[in-house]
Amino acid sequence: MNQFTADIAGILEIAVIAAGLITLYFANKERSALLKSAAWLMIIGGIAVGICTAYWWLKYDAAGYFDNPSSVVITSIPEDDTVHHYHPAGEKVDAELGDMHHPYPRD
Repeated sequence: MNQFTADIAGILEIAVIAAGLITLYFANKERSALLKSAAWLMIIGGIAVGICTAYWWLKYDAAGYFDNPSSVVITSIPEDDTVHHYHPAGEKVDAELGDMHHPYPRD
């Protein structure tokens, strides 16, 4: 699903660039400076956003976001030697490196 979101963004950018080219055609035909400015804004903006979308599409693809159909990357937490300690809130606890200290869960 994430890949399709990026593809939809790409299609919208192409549509904005095309609209900018059409507007530029009519701006030259009507000799309108305001339309010409708006057309170039659409063209340059569409290209800039397209480059940004392509960059992040490649980054997400390299990270594996598109390998899974869900919108979250499923990762597993590796087993380690972390010790979890629960104590009343505000109590001073001697912490060792790597230990996790949590206040008592409230029900």
